[in-house]
Amino acid sequence: MASFSSRLAPPHLATPDFSLDNIPPRPALLMGLQDEIRRDNPNIKHYADLIQRDVAMMGTLLQIANSAYFNPGRRVSTIVDAVILLGLNQCNAIISGLILRKSLNFGNKMMARFWDGSEKRAIGVSMLAKRTRILSPDMAYSFGLFCDAGIPLLKNAFPTYLETLMKANLTAANDFLQVENDRHGINHAVVGALLAEHWSLEPEVSAAIRVHHSHQVLFDKTYSPVGGADDNLDYLEVVHVFIRRSNPGRQALHQARKAA
Repeated sequence: MASFSSRLAPPHLATPDFSLDNIPPRPALLMGLQDEIRRDNPNIKHYADLIQRDVAMMGTLLQIANSAYFNPGRRVSTIVDAVILLGLNQCNAIISGLILRKSLNFGNKMMARFWDGSEKRAIGVSMLAKRTRILSPDMAYSFGLFCDAGIPLLKNAFPTYLETLMKANLTAANDFLQVENDRHGINHAVVGALLAEHWSLEPEVSAAIRVHHSHQVLFDKTYSPVGGADDNLDYLEVVHVFIRRSNPGRQALHQARKAA
């Protein structure tokens, strides 16, 4: 069976200015953590040891684990305690996001605001998932962090992408991708989905990223995401629409453009 990326990529990768080479490889730390968590009996101590090899990552994870959202009670001081508190799946989602930020932070002023918005969206969708119990909060968290990850990759690939972003933000949500396609032959939803698959995130997350501007798929009975993930995909789509309407992503992107 063809991979998800091979089914969606060819029509959009006709431009010589963007190819799969623009997708960063899965970092070794993420690969090791994913291998451990997908074992039949994951070893928390080994998982924590992998994190502790990166001092900056370790400190940031402890800070997140002690934040009001994740830990309103006792304070944790070791990575093992942080992993136990958060749970392996949630911890893996958080670490994936930290690695994403480190890998795609191309050293410009735009990125601080961009990642702040991504983190707030991730917490928002995770909170809704936790309250509704429709899907796992860690999967929602991953979607929130990665759904716009194609934007910094396109910005890094195309010198005129900030101009594209400005034009796209003036359009309706469904037309956003068309502006990107017209100007660059590819869009951030496709690129984000390729990244998510390349980094071995859940297929449901990759599928939801791919269509997160195509809200009509919610009502298309002929549409079938990968892996029979209809319920999770629909939920992530509904959450994305809710977040966009209550706190439009375009506002954050305008601020990012001004800061660049």
